[in-house]
Amino acid sequence: MSQPLYGERPRVLIVDDEKFIRDILADFLAWKDTWYAPRRWRRLPDRAYGRPYDMVISDLKMPRMGGIELLDAIATKAPNALTVIMTGFGTVETAIDAMKRGAYDYILKPFKVEEVIHVVQRGLEKQRLSARI
Repeated sequence: MSQPLYGERPRVLIVDDEKFIRDILADFLAWKDTWYAPRRWRRLPDRAYGRPYDMVISDLKMPRMGGIELLDAIATKAPNALTVIMTGFGTVETAIDAMKRGAYDYILKPFKVEEVIHVVQRGLEKQRLSARI
C-alpha cells in the first residue's frame, strides 16, 4: 500500500445516509492493515476540514446534502481530497456532471466491496504520485 498524502495513515470519510453502507465500507477499509478506520457522517460537518481527508466517498442522493453539493463544498474547503460518488440511481448524465465537478470516480450501487477498495487504492496512489511532483 502506498504512503498517504499527509504522512499518516490515509483518512477516508464515508458520507452516506444509509448506516449499513457506511458500516460495511468502514469495516472493509479498516480491515486492510494500512487503512485508517474512517469516521461515518450523515452530512459533512465543518470539523471534517480540520485535518484534511485524503478521500471522500459519498452517496449522490441524501436528505440534507447531496453528493453534488458535497463536491462543490470539498472543492472550496478541501481541494486536495479526492471524491468518489456512489449512487443507485446512476445515469450517464449524473456521472458526467459529477466528473465535471471534480469527482475522481463514480461507483454504481449495488457495488462489490473489492471494487470500492480498488478505487480507493488507485486514488490514494494517484495522490501520492501527484505529491511527489
